[in-house]
Amino acid sequence: MEAPKNMKIESEKISELENKLPESWEEQIKKLEKEYGLSKKLALQIIDSGYRELFERISRMENVSSNLAAATLTETLVSIERDGGNLSFLTEQILLDIFEGVSKGMTSKEAIPEILKEFSSGNVKSFKKAIKNLGVKTLSNDDAEQIIYQLISENREIILERKERSISPIMGMIMKVVRGKVDGKKVNTIVSNEIRKMLESNKKIK
Repeated sequence: MEAPKNMKIESEKISELENKLPESWEEQIKKLEKEYGLSKKLALQIIDSGYRELFERISRMENVSSNLAAATLTETLVSIERDGGNLSFLTEQILLDIFEGVSKGMTSKEAIPEILKEFSSGNVKSFKKAIKNLGVKTLSNDDAEQIIYQLISENREIILERKERSISPIMGMIMKVVRGKVDGKKVNTIVSNEIRKMLESNKKIK
C-alpha cells in the first residue's frame, strides 16, 4: 500500500531540515581531521577560535600546509596576545595577505610569527611594509645558496671533525643569518647534501 501524499511531503521536509542542522562539534572535529589531517587538538582549537572558514581558505593555498595554518591561527596568535600583542590589528585580510605572501614565496613560513607580532604592535598596515621593516623578504636562490656555501666553507674543520653530526650546528649558524628569508626545509636539504659531498671528497683525498 502506497503512503499518503502528505506523509511523503512531511518526510521530505524532515529530511531537508535534518540536512540543514548545524554539525555537532564531534562531527566538525572528525571532518577537519579527515579532510585536513589535523590532530584532534588542533581541530578543536580551530573550531573554538572562530577561524574555521579562514583556515579552510588558507589551507587551499599552494605551499601552505593545513597544520601550519591551524597552528598559526590558534597557538601562535594566543602566544602573541599573551605577550601583549593587540590582535585587533590582525584582520582576516591581513592574515590572508601574510599566508598569500608565504604561498607566493615572498617570505618564508619561519617569518610568520615575527610578521604577526609586527602587525599586532600597530606599527604597520601592509604585508610588504612588514617584511621590509623586519628584513624577512625572501632571498633569491643564488643569494641564499651563496650564504650557505660560504658558511659551510668557513666551518670546514668542524665538519671534517664531527662529520654528519655537524649538520645540526651548521644549520643553526646558517639559520641565524637567513631565518625568515629562506625556507628552513630547503636550507636543511642543501646543508645536508653539501656536507655529505665534502665528507665524500675528503675520503677520496685520503
